[in-house]
Amino acid sequence: MVAQRLKPPAEPEAVTENQVSGSLKLVKLLTDSWQVIAAIVGICTVTLGAIAYFATRDQLTKTQCLLTYNILLNTLPSQVDQLTIKIKFDELDLAHLPKDSVARANIMNEIEEYKSQKKTLSDQYRDSLTKFQSGVCEIEKSKPENKQ
Repeated sequence: MVAQRLKPPAEPEAVTENQVSGSLKLVKLLTDSWQVIAAIVGICTVTLGAIAYFATRDQLTKTQCLLTYNILLNTLPSQVDQLTIKIKFDELDLAHLPKDSVARANIMNEIEEYKSQKKTLSDQYRDSLTKFQSGVCEIEKSKPENKQ
């Protein structure tokens, strides 16, 4: 084998004074303003995190809709039951009153009013249940239309 002679390392190119001065200025600027840069990065991070964390308007609308129907579907049956009980108590009172009395006529009117309210609440329950089962609270994303 032929011994190869190692070449001496190449001399680095001479750095001009302008290059040194520009680099020093950049380093000095970064050193002086690192806190401001860190604050800006932190604010951007917190803002993006808040946007990702908190619910969108669509999610809030859907939640409000679900809560409304949940309340309706849970309270309307008990209201109908209360009216049914009022009707039964009034019918029991009717048994003790004479047939031609004014009190009997008033109770009969109350019973008719209760029956009307009961029908209204039952219809409202049926309508709410039908709407809820049909997905009234589902939010449809608007799809972009294909323009030709």
